[in-house]
Amino acid sequence: MNSLDQLIHFAHEAFSKTGGIPPLHHDAFEAARCAAGMTVSDFMDHFARSVAHRYHNGELKYEVADCALNSLSSYCLSRHEVMLPSYANDVYLAFDQGEYMHADDDVGADPEAKYTKPQIQAIVMRDRILGVAVSN
Repeated sequence: MNSLDQLIHFAHEAFSKTGGIPPLHHDAFEAARCAAGMTVSDFMDHFARSVAHRYHNGELKYEVADCALNSLSSYCLSRHEVMLPSYANDVYLAFDQGEYMHADDDVGADPEAKYTKPQIQAIVMRDRILGVAVSN
């Protein structure tokens, strides 16, 4: 299991055990970031891009991807006291929209299908048009 997989699965396992959203583990985050040779901001975008593309490709379930982005946001706020960088924030917000029924939703609407999937698809398509490489 590579370092991104470890971070993603840490977030989901911690949520499953506690029901809370813990920040990503700092040492694991830093080890993965340093191994990738990226700044903190670039690595956060890289992490979010990997989650978005893997979710879009059916490699991650919504619950796992959502936990990963919530933990990334929590890490960013608690460790660096700043908001997520732009790309990571776009991905975070796409998953956030799938967490709840919206005021104008019909009874029985699926927020993941209605909000998250199309937003993630748009993000992934934008990456493809721009030729942004995705690595795990």
